[in-house]
Amino acid sequence: MIEVVDLKVMTWMEAWRSPVLNDFFLLFTRLGDFEVVLFLTIVLLASIWFGGKFKPWLPVFSLLTIALAWAVNFLLKLFMARSRPLVPEALVSAGGFAWPSGHALVGTVLYGLIVWLIISSRPRSGRVKRVILLAGGLVIFLVGLSRVYLGVHWFSDVVAGWILGALILILFNWLVKEYQQT
Repeated sequence: MIEVVDLKVMTWMEAWRSPVLNDFFLLFTRLGDFEVVLFLTIVLLASIWFGGKFKPWLPVFSLLTIALAWAVNFLLKLFMARSRPLVPEALVSAGGFAWPSGHALVGTVLYGLIVWLIISSRPRSGRVKRVILLAGGLVIFLVGLSRVYLGVHWFSDVVAGWILGALILILFNWLVKEYQQT
C-alpha cells in the first residue's frame, strides 16, 4: 500500500517539473542541507545564549535536541536500509539510505525550535503566533516536499521524517516544561 502511494506521488511530482519549480524546490532543499542546518544551529544557539531572555540551560537543551534528531536519523537509516528511488531524472544526488528523510526530520526539529523560540521569546498576540507557526510549518513542509520533487526520497520517507521530528519537538517541549518546574 505504501509503495503504491509513494509511486503515485513520485509520478505526480515528476509530471509537475518545470524550470521555475526546479529552482523553487532546490532553494527549499538547501534549507535542509547539512551546511545550512549547521550554520542556523550556531546562529540559533548564539541568539539564545546572548539574547538574555532565556535560561542558560536552554542552548544546551536545544543543541541536544538537534543532535538527537541527527542521531535518530542516522541510526534509523542504518537499521531500515531503505533504498532511495531510482529516478533517472533526479535533480540532485543523495547518498546513503532513504528512510527517514533527514531533511524532513532535522528540518522539522530545527525550524520547529526556531518557531518555538520566537514565540516563547516575548508575549505575542494570537494572530502573530499563528503567522509565525504557519510560516515555520510552511518551511518544514516545503523542505520535506522538495526531497520528493527532486527525486531523492519517497513520500513515506518524508512523512516519517516529519513525524519523528514532531515527536522530538514534543519531547523537547516536555523536557523544558519539566526542567522549568524544578
